[in-house]
Amino acid sequence: MGKDLLLEIGIEEIPSSFLEPAQNRMRELMLAMLDRERISCDKIETYGTPRRLALLVRNISERQKNRINRQIGPPRHIAFDKSGSPTKAAIAFAQKNRARLEDLTIETTEKGDYLALVSQECGGESKVVLQETLPIFIKQIPFPKTMRWADKDIRFARPIHWILALFGEEVVPFEVDGIKSANMSKGHRFMSAGEFLVKDFHDYMAKTEDHKVIVDQVRRKELIKQQLKAQAESIGGRVYQDEELLDIVTNLIEYPFSICG
Repeated sequence: MGKDLLLEIGIEEIPSSFLEPAQNRMRELMLAMLDRERISCDKIETYGTPRRLALLVRNISERQKNRINRQIGPPRHIAFDKSGSPTKAAIAFAQKNRARLEDLTIETTEKGDYLALVSQECGGESKVVLQETLPIFIKQIPFPKTMRWADKDIRFARPIHWILALFGEEVVPFEVDGIKSANMSKGHRFMSAGEFLVKDFHDYMAKTEDHKVIVDQVRRKELIKQQLKAQAESIGGRVYQDEELLDIVTNLIEYPFSICG
């Protein structure tokens, strides 16, 4: 049974046009990273507001897959003499790979028979791998423009204020240029400022909404549409449909609240 990975990067307000491309690239980067690290998962979802980029990876395997390593050495006729005894080339190949001569085998390739060492590498714990790779992942998220701030070396769209990283209910401990990961998030800057503890993804979605943040951009957009329709109907009017403007507004706010003016 795997665990979910929840990552939230808390930032200062970024331009609305940055959000969707960043979320798409986060999904692609995470998929490539997990594939490279031999970690399986069911699904990757991304969420975003002007003050946070969030990523959920569902059902991550708790360990990497084992890997077969195959090292090819010198050709057979060079590795062994006419009597079948190993030559200096075979001995050097074994020493280089910290193996015994009896561990070596012969591999048949298109070019002929070669000395080889075949070994199995056992997969490590996924949490440990994530601890090492998530800082790299965060730094790789691309933006049209980036900036540095204070005495930090990292470049990002806007200053990073917090990082939430959970594997199941466990914190994935790491640091990005002095910013430590934790199990804490923050609410709306004006309507519900302050930190709150997060246990897992379901707890995260419930508590962010309690703190006046709708993290899911699809739901946030739908709420805006519903509110606009209600406001228009209250004065006997109708909403002028402008999808481009609706997308911009969706990515400019964290908690929809419409008024009629």
